[in-house]
Amino acid sequence: MKYALVLLSSLMLGLALAGRVFAQQVMDEAGGNRIKTPQELFNERHLSPAEVDALVDRAIQQMQFDRDESTRHQAIDSLIPVGPWAAKAIPLLVEYIERGEWAGNAMEALQAMGDAAAPAYVQLLASPNPRRRQSIAATRLAPPLTSPELFDAYERVLHDKYWCVRSEAVWGLVGYGSKAVPILKSAYLEDSAPAVRSNALFGLAAIRPIGRDVAQLFVAALSDPATDVRVAAVVAMNNPDPPDDAYVPALVQASSDPSMQVRESVAGSLANIAPRVPAQFQQATAALRKLEEDPSESARRWAVLGIQRLHLLPLKPKHPPEFTGSQQQTTEFDRDCFGKQP
Repeated sequence: MKYALVLLSSLMLGLALAGRVFAQQVMDEAGGNRIKTPQELFNERHLSPAEVDALVDRAIQQMQFDRDESTRHQAIDSLIPVGPWAAKAIPLLVEYIERGEWAGNAMEALQAMGDAAAPAYVQLLASPNPRRRQSIAATRLAPPLTSPELFDAYERVLHDKYWCVRSEAVWGLVGYGSKAVPILKSAYLEDSAPAVRSNALFGLAAIRPIGRDVAQLFVAALSDPATDVRVAAVVAMNNPDPPDDAYVPALVQASSDPSMQVRESVAGSLANIAPRVPAQFQQATAALRKLEEDPSESARRWAVLGIQRLHLLPLKPKHPPEFTGSQQQTTEFDRDCFGKQP
């Protein structure tokens, strides 16, 4: 169950990026995100444009000249809520990142700037250090993104030598919405690394509306040889869009998957999808009933939760046959990507 929750958390991160680095975003009338206007930002913080400008100038001075480490740290943090209106601090933030001083906080400040930080991201994504490329790719800019140069940079990183760098590049492309769909489909179909294929599926599920071709890709991914990818396919089907007609039959078949991680994920997805497809409700509940007696305790628990969510009574507890296989799965996420590389 812990494994499924980790993967579900990854998907939720892609579906709903949130936190202090996105403090300058607001929901628009169409239900999408947009960057707040300067006036909205100033009114919200009760600061005039001149006061915000002075805040940024003071932070830059402290970052450049203050000898106290904590003061420099606080100066970087003060830029995060200001978002793109702290753009003149970008060169200094890049310096901090490149020398590794408060690099995580500097990345958050860049992240909050959205497209304004795109040129800096292009520069950092070209770093000769693969660990830096990974950390930069993993720190997504606040959407929506429009920079074609950054889009091209993410696409280049999607062909990086290291799978852990490629897998993070997926989420940068998600910020471009439907423009990224063909590239993410290719990443799933062509990349040899399960981690990349998994994230490609999560990324596609985060870009809505989900087209029929993408839905069919999720179904096809249930036959992937890697457990990680099959779990990702199951979780990707569990998205807010109207379920495709092929989902329930495919999930029912996946309820017999040899991996307990796949089966427990199937239980969770079926419980969420079944109420939205009345014509397939009985088929979905029959699979959940079967999973109530699964050899895996975790899969049984997810199935019981699913049955209860559908306002049905769980079966009387039985003693299922002993599980003779190993429940420990070695996944690519557990292995070091870089080996002895720097």
